This record gives sequence, C-alpha cells and structure tokens, in this order.
Amino acid sequence: MRFPEFEGEWVESKIGEIVSIKSDKYNPETDELEYPCVELESLSQSTGELLSTFNSKNQKSIKNVFNPGDVLFGKLRPYLRKYYQADFEGVCSSEIWVMKSTVLNPLYLYAFVQSNIFQELTEISSGSRMPRGDWDLISATVINYPCEISEGEKIGKLFQVINARISTQNKIIEGLAVLKAALSKNIFYQQLRFPEFKEKWIEMRLGEVCEIVGGGTPDTNKSEYWNGNIQWFTPTEIKANSVSKSERTITKLGLKNSSAKILPKGAILLTTRATIGEASIALEECTTNQGFQSLVVKGGFDNIFIFNWIKENKYELVKRANGSTFPEISKSEIEKIGIPTPTLSEQDKIAQFLSAIDRKIELEIVILSLFTKQKRYLLQQMLV
Repeated sequence: MRFPEFEGEWVESKIGEIVSIKSDKYNPETDELEYPCVELESLSQSTGELLSTFNSKNQKSIKNVFNPGDVLFGKLRPYLRKYYQADFEGVCSSEIWVMKSTVLNPLYLYAFVQSNIFQELTEISSGSRMPRGDWDLISATVINYPCEISEGEKIGKLFQVINARISTQNKIIEGLAVLKAALSKNIFYQQLRFPEFKEKWIEMRLGEVCEIVGGGTPDTNKSEYWNGNIQWFTPTEIKANSVSKSERTITKLGLKNSSAKILPKGAILLTTRATIGEASIALEECTTNQGFQSLVVKGGFDNIFIFNWIKENKYELVKRANGSTFPEISKSEIEKIGIPTPTLSEQDKIAQFLSAIDRKIELEIVILSLFTKQKRYLLQQMLV
C-alpha cells in the first residue's frame, strides 16, 4: 500500500547501514548542565507517550544523550514496546537505545520502530530473566525503505496523525472513568441526588440485601467433571463489568461432586481471596471456584446499584480481610458490611445513570480498538 504519487522502487539495505545508535554520554557527577532525564518507567507501554521525566542531576548512573527528533526505544524487556520520539533535548537510561538516521525521515524511523518487523527483531533478545534487544542482530537485518525522503515523510506523518488520535481516544476513556468515579462517590455518599427523590436512605447489611454464595472446584483429576455446559469462573477472569463465558466449564456431575453452586443470571461475582473486591455481573447462569463469595441480590433491591456500590466501597472488603498466607474475607464478614439503601425506584434511577456512563466508556473502548487495528494494519501494509 502506497500513496499514489510515489512510484519509485524502494531501496534495500541493512538496518545498521541506515540507522545508528547514538553513543553520546552524560555523567551527572561531572557534567555541569541539567537535563530532563527519561527512564524506562517514564515511557508508556505501546502508546509512545512520555509519562514523566526526572532531573538529570539527581541520577547516579551514566546516561545517553538525545536530541529533538531522535527515536528512543527501551531495549530492556523489549516485548513491553516502550518507544518515544523526542521533542526536546535530554538524557535517558542506558537501557534505552537512542536511534538516528541520516537516510530515513525521523517520522518514518519512528513509524518503523512501531512496526511488527522491528518489534519481532527486538524480541529475539538475549537473557531470560532480564532480556535485552540484540542490536547486532537488528543492524544485520535487511529491510526495504522509500528511496524518496518525501515518501518516508508522508508515511511518517500519517502515523503521527493516527498516534495522536489514539492518544486522544485514550484521554477520552480516562476522562470518562474519572467522571464515573467522581459521580459514584458523590451519589453513594448522598452528596448528589436526583431532585425527585427525598426519602432518607436506610442503613442495612449486605447479608440483608443479598444471599452470599461461595464457590468450589471439582476434582481436577476426574475428566468427567470438566468440559461440560456449566460456566465456571476463576478470579483472574473478573476484568470487566460483566462476564458470560468462562475459560473452563464443568459438567453436572462435577457440580454435584463439589461445593460449587449454580448462580443465577444477574448475580454479582465477587472475588474474596488473594485479590479482594473485584466484581462482575453474570450475564447467564454460572458457577465459580472457592475464590469468590458471590452476591445474589434479593427482591426489592437492584443488582446494578449493589454492584456499583461494591465497586465504590471496595475498601470495606479489603479492610476486613485476614490470613497469613494470603488475605481473604469470609462470608460472615461480608454479611456484616453496612450499605445505605434508597427506595427501589431511586436505586433503579442510579443504576441506569451509572450504566449509561459505562456503556459510553465501552463504546469509546471499541473505537480505540478500531484505531489500534487500523494502525496495525497500515503498518503491516505500508512498511514492508
């Protein structure tokens, strides 16, 4: 895939012949000048964003010098895909390559380091515990690149626009999440109410508004207990507001011969062991392992209202946990937790309001995934 105004054949060269690793050094103990310092933790994973900088004079180790336009790439654990194109003069960790080319347009070089071609090369690294990219291997690899600087520049500018849009989309999602958190806090602390509701909230216990149901695991050595039609969740699968399909399933025989119990659609799956307070709403009947104490909301109460209250008040669960090997909160402790409850109609209104924000966040996440797929596709089609 190319822009139609360019027709010339691309040039073939080894990467090391057109890209160099800069070797200018900065010593914080002897150099008088101060610079912004970029460490590996300064770079966001897979986004090309700079999260923070440090004062170079507060550092102890020798640093690499970079200039505006240079491309930075984290060679330590290269699978993290930490890259950044500098727009200021500074220094960086020696675990970061500072890349420059006198042949490639800087924007094209930056697009190239984001491509699968470069990423796959960096991941052929040395070391198992602390792997590092192998520049000798990379520099000896032959690639094709535009013979016209203007074509490389145009390709680079295209990905600059795409990256900016992805960055904006991430900020939209972050902003909505902050908005949801602020509104949830104000609603559940009763500092923000819909004007049509005046009734005082009643303090109840979770054990009064929910049935608390534990989970269990069938014998893993009995194949007849597994790969059935019953969904069976573990805590690592609780990552979204709702879940429907589990990684593993159990049979009716497995259910019968374990402490796992069928949970109805709408139950709140609540993790209570090791990782405490993660929650998802079950979109269909399911079971869980023993790392849960799930909440089956009783009549007269809204499960989405309870779910959002749990998310806002996770600390109420964490502070009641105990255990020497790993923290855990018991069913009896969960039942004691106080929860202020409005009328069912107010619960429903709050649930609908917060769910609308969640749906908006989910939509923006889908849009982000489309931009990300577009970028990946264009990188594969244009940088070959």
